[in-house]
Amino acid sequence: MTPSPTEAALVQATPAGEPFTSYSANFEDVILHRLFPDRQDGFYVDIGAGHPRLENDLYAFYERGWRGINVEPNEGFFALLRQLRCDDQNLCMLLSDIAEDPLTYYEVAGSGLSTCDEVQARAHAAHGHELRARILPVGTLAGVLTDARPRHIDVLKIDVEGFEEKVLSGNDWERFRPSVVLVEATYPESAERRPTNIRGFMEQRGYRHVHFDGLNDFYLERSFPLPAGLTLPPNVFDRFVSHQIADLRAEVGSLRTSCTAAEDYNRSLLAELKKQAAANALLTGAHEKAFQATSVLSAENRRLGLRLAQLEPENRRLRNATEQMRSEILTLNQLLEPLHAATEELHDATKEMERQRTELDKLREEMRLAHLALLQQESETQQVRNRLQHIYASRSWWMTKPWRFIGRVLRRFEQ
Repeated sequence: MTPSPTEAALVQATPAGEPFTSYSANFEDVILHRLFPDRQDGFYVDIGAGHPRLENDLYAFYERGWRGINVEPNEGFFALLRQLRCDDQNLCMLLSDIAEDPLTYYEVAGSGLSTCDEVQARAHAAHGHELRARILPVGTLAGVLTDARPRHIDVLKIDVEGFEEKVLSGNDWERFRPSVVLVEATYPESAERRPTNIRGFMEQRGYRHVHFDGLNDFYLERSFPLPAGLTLPPNVFDRFVSHQIADLRAEVGSLRTSCTAAEDYNRSLLAELKKQAAANALLTGAHEKAFQATSVLSAENRRLGLRLAQLEPENRRLRNATEQMRSEILTLNQLLEPLHAATEELHDATKEMERQRTELDKLREEMRLAHLALLQQESETQQVRNRLQHIYASRSWWMTKPWRFIGRVLRRFEQ
């Protein structure tokens, strides 16, 4: 099949290599890929981002290396954005034409139907959806972009269930001019267009409407080039694959790897079974020998059983004798208890006698020493007596006797 000139131009604009994966529900990222076929580092702003991967119009660009801002008030989707799109700036808030008081946000869990429109929320509830009302802060697109200060915005996508016109009105179009603006244009879960003035609003600000894909309007800034074949349906020349197919291919690849591993494992099991069969043959022979040995042992056990039966009367006699000995030992222990007590008392008395004997020996030693001291004293007394006798027998003693008498008399008078 020969491609048309328009399709040929589209093929030339599509980079060679592996096909990119499309995650959009309506192939919006395929159209955006036509607008930015070679860009590896763009910047996007996704208002109403939804799930960070499934049916997300900009996740394919995030995989390519783009980064940007995601605004998502749904708590479940916001938590997933923070987890899976951590290189983006993720905001949990509402946007409108002015920064006003917080609004009531009717959250439809697990879907893209959450809204601030109470009438629309009631319609969802009437169709069986479970709603959860939350109060959220409200800002403007201009305020978000002023805080982020991007150098340029390549893609602005808005999907806010009826608030698209207010979000667009809240931007400063003189300061922040995205190259491409993608706006949801129909009622929820419907192909019917909403009656809005968005197209005229965008044209007044220098944007041209270039495509309606049945769900969204695509606007290009007046200076952005319009590639050939932009409005063609997504086709084989876009070189893309849906994420469902990509996931299935990855799963098939994983299954093939698992199957290869299983086959290798089966081959190893077969080899092991052969080894086990050989081992079983050896075991069978061993079992036969063991059975023969068991028969011999059984006969020996029977013989031993008969012998034990013969010895049972002797065992009973021995058990009775043992019991009688135990009784006699208990009686003997009872008789020995007083003897043990008397032995303890005798031992205590012996210790006391030893103590008294030690004290007596000390007393005898002291008496011996005192006797020796007394003998020494008697010896010294005898020596003194002998000296006195010698003095009394001397001539000088007799010659001085009158003088000693006179001295004693004088001392008496002095007293």
